[in-house]
Amino acid sequence: MYSIFLKKNWNLVKIINNNRGSLLFVDRARYYPAFAFSFLAAAISKKYKLNSIILTDLKSNSPIIRIYKSLGFTKYIKSYNILLFYKISILIKSFFYSIIAIHKIKRRNFYWFISNFKINQIPIGDLIYDLYIRKKNNFSRNSPDFYFFKILFKSIFRFYLIEQQIKKNNIKFIFSATENYAGNDGLSLRIAIFRNIK
Repeated sequence: MYSIFLKKNWNLVKIINNNRGSLLFVDRARYYPAFAFSFLAAAISKKYKLNSIILTDLKSNSPIIRIYKSLGFTKYIKSYNILLFYKISILIKSFFYSIIAIHKIKRRNFYWFISNFKINQIPIGDLIYDLYIRKKNNFSRNSPDFYFFKILFKSIFRFYLIEQQIKKNNIKFIFSATENYAGNDGLSLRIAIFRNIK
């Protein structure tokens, strides 16, 4: 059934060449959302005459990307990939802000971080902390450890790349199935809220 689906060209997504902007469809890397939400994202793109772009961390040959391709999606951008570390300015900024945040948390506490940590005036401390406490009973820790630093650095790096792509591609609409944690979905929607993107 899966192979038959992929062989069919559904032409769900139409390429629209205009200056109205684009819709950013945030991939969750799960099969059901890939099927179900593709139709909704395509409908929104058609209604507002926007080009569709998929934000994903998946490799180009992954089964879910093949699903998107069979539906007609043609443009993909990545928000976090080791190959993106050539973006030296973003790398340096991410490391710099991570060190500052760690220092402030040690002087104050995680509550300060959750309530006040911002990048480009957009609060993301709560998203990062929620991701941190998902494992190993980290909610009981009073000071940051190396695991927290890794999540913090990756989240800031991811934030900068997503924000850069939103500006570069003139994103007018962001479609995401969830708003939790400091992944592509949570960060994209947080940027959308504070940048008045639908």
